[in-house]
Amino acid sequence: APVHFSFPVVFNGAEHVVHVRTRPHMAAFLRRAAQLFEVVVFTASQRVYAERLLDVLDPRRRLIRHRVYRDSCVLVDGNYLKDLSALGRDLRHTAIVDNSPQAFGFQLDNGIPVESWYDDPADDALARLMPLLEELADADDVRAVIAPRFRLRERVEAAAQAQAQAQQQYAAAAAQQQQQQQAQQQQAQQQQQAQAA
Repeated sequence: APVHFSFPVVFNGAEHVVHVRTRPHMAAFLRRAAQLFEVVVFTASQRVYAERLLDVLDPRRRLIRHRVYRDSCVLVDGNYLKDLSALGRDLRHTAIVDNSPQAFGFQLDNGIPVESWYDDPADDALARLMPLLEELADADDVRAVIAPRFRLRERVEAAAQAQAQAQQQYAAAAAQQQQQQQAQQQQAQQQQQAQAA
């Protein structure tokens, strides 16, 4: 896909040129979201880069009301998590659209997962989310709409169970391997003793 625009960023004393491709339907999605909600961009990106990008996307700051950067994220095991309570907004009326569900792990029921996008010009993920925006705008509690639709808690629990089972299987296999090694060592020692006698 072609580059839609580029801009320079100075980072760690060196100038870099950032090339940007915008996801299909991004402009319409952002415009509609801004009509329905107070739009806050909460990104794990560095401010120096994200600020410049947002200045290009919304130069008059009419669509994006607030910008929140990496320094407001919580670092957990090397991952930047977005704690929505840091926004100081009622979580009954707060939703996050993100390509990384772990990024909104503190508030799974507020999260709308969206596939990552790289360059598919036929992508329509944002267009498909617009009816959900309309539904959320009228909801008493967005979590009552989001949670049953995406079932992220169930998926996380299933993944945790699968991981626990895998760890148990690994531990059992490691214990069995250790027992086999001990048995082989004992057998070798017995053979050496028999040869010495």
